[in-house]
Amino acid sequence: MTSPLTLLIVDDHFVVRSGLVAALEIEDDIDIIGEAKRGDQALEAYQRLRPSVVLMDLQLPGLSGVQATAAICAHDPEARILVFSTFSHEDEILSALNAGAAGMCKN
Repeated sequence: MTSPLTLLIVDDHFVVRSGLVAALEIEDDIDIIGEAKRGDQALEAYQRLRPSVVLMDLQLPGLSGVQATAAICAHDPEARILVFSTFSHEDEILSALNAGAAGMCKN
């Protein structure tokens, strides 16, 4: 049996975070181990929790999702970050990928 994927969810909107948690918690092979609503909180949570994957919104107060991704990847070059956003521009997507994000989901 493989160990479950541990996930940190980062989004500044409570309803979005709650919806993602509710949708993903039903999966047996995924454990939501943390949530953050700001980019600086994402970095702190990553360092403390060491999740397998970070699901990162691009639009965050304080450190943006791109800045938080870069900070996490500077701390841990092996970090796996998947960014998502409803409102993103091509330059933001490229910036996130250049910062170290493994991929992008756009709604």
